[in-house]
Amino acid sequence: MTDWDLDLAPGVAEVIEKEQAFASPDEAAAFWNDGAVAVETEDLSYTGASGQDQPLRLYRAGGPGGLTLLYIH
Repeated sequence: MTDWDLDLAPGVAEVIEKEQAFASPDEAAAFWNDGAVAVETEDLSYTGASGQDQPLRLYRAGGPGGLTLLYIH
């Protein structure tokens, strides 16, 4: 369990506990990625509202017409 004083969604505490049990980040990655679809990544940038370069990473799975996941922070 965690030391956090949070109300976690069902299953989140168990995932955190599992994550903390791995001996290394590589071991964790191997576990969480087992059976996952291969994803191609491409680092790009776009021009922000003030003219600054904003980094972005494009994730592609399943070839053309595959699903898209967009995170905006």
